[in-house]
Amino acid sequence: MENPNYKGSLDISQNMMISTNHSDIQIESEFNKSSIVSLTVSNFNQINMNSNKPFFIRQTMKAKFIWKKGLSTEEEEDLLKVNAASLLLSYIRPQIRSITSLSKFSEQNIPFIDFTSQL
Repeated sequence: MENPNYKGSLDISQNMMISTNHSDIQIESEFNKSSIVSLTVSNFNQINMNSNKPFFIRQTMKAKFIWKKGLSTEEEEDLLKVNAASLLLSYIRPQIRSITSLSKFSEQNIPFIDFTSQL
């Protein structure tokens, strides 16, 4: 959503915040476990039309991840916090770029993120 009160440059880069979480791990079947992982990319915490943001964007993607039983609890957490989050970001990244490139503002490119730092 465009901020109608923004008076600054059209060529501005926004700081994007990325947050992830996952549901409790569930027993899917005799052989599988699962969890729903959510990743959100946003340039705001709360919409404030008096802020110095040219636009407000937030995108959340969720996916159910299923894996074979046999992984340790630590491996499951790594899978959900690193691998699943990286996969979801790989889908959101081009969507944010596409949406912002269609606006009058400069397109926003989200860099690759090292999710291992969240372990």
